[in-house]
Amino acid sequence: MKIIGCDEEIQFTGLNIKDFYTEKGLFEIHLRQLQTEQIKTFGRVPMLTCGGAEIACRISGFVVAGETGTPAFIDFAFEDSSRELMLENRLIQAQKLETIGALAGGIAHDFNNILATIYGYSELLLEELPKNSEATEKIIKIITAVTKARSLTNQILTFSRQVEQQKIAVNIYDVLKETIGFVESGKPENISVVSSITSTDAVVYADPTQLFRVFLNLMTNAIQAMEGKSGTLTIGLNLAEGTGLRNKLNRDIVADEYALVTFEDTGIGMEPSVIQRIFEPYFTTKEVGKGTGLGLSVVHGIVAEMEGEILVSSKPKKGSLFSLYIPVSRDFQVISESTEEKKLLFIAENRFESKILSLALEKSGYKITYASDLKKLSGILIEPDTNPDLIIYIDDYEAISADDLIEIYLNYKIRTPLIMITDNEQYLSKEKLLNSGVAKQVLIKPVSLREIHNAILMSII
Repeated sequence: MKIIGCDEEIQFTGLNIKDFYTEKGLFEIHLRQLQTEQIKTFGRVPMLTCGGAEIACRISGFVVAGETGTPAFIDFAFEDSSRELMLENRLIQAQKLETIGALAGGIAHDFNNILATIYGYSELLLEELPKNSEATEKIIKIITAVTKARSLTNQILTFSRQVEQQKIAVNIYDVLKETIGFVESGKPENISVVSSITSTDAVVYADPTQLFRVFLNLMTNAIQAMEGKSGTLTIGLNLAEGTGLRNKLNRDIVADEYALVTFEDTGIGMEPSVIQRIFEPYFTTKEVGKGTGLGLSVVHGIVAEMEGEILVSSKPKKGSLFSLYIPVSRDFQVISESTEEKKLLFIAENRFESKILSLALEKSGYKITYASDLKKLSGILIEPDTNPDLIIYIDDYEAISADDLIEIYLNYKIRTPLIMITDNEQYLSKEKLLNSGVAKQVLIKPVSLREIHNAILMSII
């Protein structure tokens, strides 16, 4: 009764075993085989529960003979095969993702080498041509296209786990809280975000910027799944024993304790066939032009690189639940002593994404200062005691434009190296910074801690 979800014996009254078969003709086939072979086992037979749901069962049956030796009745035994089927599907999915990742990663590496050649020659041409010529504008468009392509290939490399993250000890609650604040500031009014957090001191070993990216992607997907109607996104954070995860996965795990972050929505949900493919690169259920299909594949790659797990359950028209398991760490080591005493100046709006990045750099040993307006920026740059080793300019900041930066650099003869972080769409609008030589390096969002750390080391050496 437990297997088929019947609570009371009265629910069986007047029913035949064949009434629980999804395919009625299949029962007749099984019956004929039993009459011939006396005993038989049938694997993964689709059965209906009392609630109308479908489950897979292993059925064993044998014929019981009467006193005269003729068949008197058939005895059936049922075993739930749902867990076995789930684990097998998970193994197949993992193998498929590994194969896709290896193939895609190899192609992405080769493609990046080609892009590097195009980018390099384009920059050489840019230096040889007059700054305001028509040819210069065309070359800048080529560079812009290359940066977009590199952004896509980097996402593929992240999915295939071929881009190493730079990890530090970080309180996962801090990153989750910042991401919730970022999402709440821009969510539709008919969507409510509810936090169910029982642990605020779970320390994990991760790249905070990539962790922010994972949380933001899952929250954004959940909100989009409730698009056009009222709904609730419930976000949870608590600690989970490693043994519980091991039982779910039926394999060895890497930690005794995990931070469990859950994202549950009341959206449209997903069919099982969709769940099996959601982590594949370029698979998307969105309309053409509304998604690249790389979001969840990148999430999967980032979580796998952290030696974590991501589990998904969903019911059509009822919603989805994403459960993120990240190993808890007690390691508080700083990445590198070479970062100590280095002063970084952030020019950015008070946005959550830039705040996560600056907090991560502080944990890496850098000393961070901020410039909120031109007056403060000028004061910091001309004073020897406050003059930074490097400036990080996030180009969504309207209070300080690219023209403002160029003017300050020229007027005060500033030689401090500057790294610009930009969106693909905003790249062209900042061409003056590039052509002027003020920006030494350009990073395309989303930026990982390793990317920004490597860019800093290259700029200040």
